[in-house]
Amino acid sequence: HLTSIEELYLSNNHFQIPISLEPLFNHSRLKRLWAYNNEIKAEITESHSLTAPNFQLQSLLLSSGYGDGVTFPKFLYHQHDLEDVHLSHIKMNGKFPNWLLENNAKLETLFLINDSIGGPFRLPIHPHRRLRFLDVSNNNFQGHIPVEIGDILPSLFSFNISTNALHGSIPSSFGNMNFLRILDLSSNQLTGEIPERLAVGCVNLEFLALSNNNLKGHMFCRNFNLANLRQLQLEDNRFIGEIPQSLSKCSSLEGLYLNNNSLSDITMPKNHLEGPIPVEFCQLYSLHILDISDNNISGSLPSCFHPLYIKKVHL
Repeated sequence: HLTSIEELYLSNNHFQIPISLEPLFNHSRLKRLWAYNNEIKAEITESHSLTAPNFQLQSLLLSSGYGDGVTFPKFLYHQHDLEDVHLSHIKMNGKFPNWLLENNAKLETLFLINDSIGGPFRLPIHPHRRLRFLDVSNNNFQGHIPVEIGDILPSLFSFNISTNALHGSIPSSFGNMNFLRILDLSSNQLTGEIPERLAVGCVNLEFLALSNNNLKGHMFCRNFNLANLRQLQLEDNRFIGEIPQSLSKCSSLEGLYLNNNSLSDITMPKNHLEGPIPVEFCQLYSLHILDISDNNISGSLPSCFHPLYIKKVHL
């Protein structure tokens, strides 16, 4: 019966795997189960919800390209040693399992992508200092991002909650995440301005995506301190004013997406910009001034570049 098995790898097959994992409950030494790209099945009976498995998993990876309507696995209530959990593309019903963080102090990675999880995005009561990677994108979360997120999850390297239905403002406590490198809040219904504490405190941030929201005001404060940015995605918002000179601190910036805003000035002379002028500039309809002189720009302005209010262009 292979009851001494510790690691089980079943990925990229056509197995029908019950979401409860009940057939594996007697494998007391099981620590790692990887079974992505299989068919995750719902249970006919609910008897498993009252039964605790004999194993304590450290790593669990399940994903499915088939079916929907399964419930969140109840056996996870009995797990306390989890370090990595990937449950994606399963179309589970229910709410965000904040109890999973409360019960597993060693948890470092939690991916719940495209699972149809809804309701509010609730955090554990006490800070969780081990969690590094949290991706809950492409779900049905509603309500606000908890204001205390930066205090409850201070050690995050990467946080992705894009493509949900969140509203309200961006919490300023993100500025407490000194280790944060990737932040993706795009494709929600967020309002307000980018918090100054985020622009000052997230000193290691490399990827910031806030596109497709209802954010407004000026892009960044004067104390902007995101010098390590490589990708900045702010398109499809309601930002106004000019692109701050402080962006010139971002010597590693590779992608800057600002189209479909109400920006009036782009003044970034004497930097180290390279390559052609992006065609996305054609969608900066409120532009008054474009100054990207004394750079290493190649080519000419795109033929679609005809802002109605343009006054000065310096190339």
